[in-house]
Parts: sequence; structure tokens; C-alpha cells
Amino acid sequence: MSDWREEWRESNRANWDERIPVHTSGQFYDIEGFKAGDGMSADCRATNVPENPLSYPERS
Repeated sequence: MSDWREEWRESNRANWDERIPVHTSGQFYDIEGFKAGDGMSADCRATNVPENPLSYPERS
């Protein structure tokens, strides 16, 4: 990737990573229910969702 694209990707990722605690700390989103697949068809169930949402592995 060119330098500007890598900078943009890192900046965009940091921006989204900053938003995670807002969405996972409240009760608006049922994180445990989401991980368990509550209210979803089998095709849409979450897989490989980490216990700590801040621990997502680096994306390539």
C-alpha cells in the first residue's frame, strides 16, 4: 500500500477503535445476546467474537 493509504487506514482504524467502548459499555447493545446468537438466524450468528472487543487482531 502507498504511504497515504496506510496512514488513512491507521487513522480510520484508530477512529473506529475509539468508538468501541461507547457501544459496548451501555445496555443499548446486547453484546452477550449477540455473541450467543439471540434473535438471529443461524446464518447470521456471530462467530469468533472476542471476550474483549478491544482485543480484535490486526487486520491486513
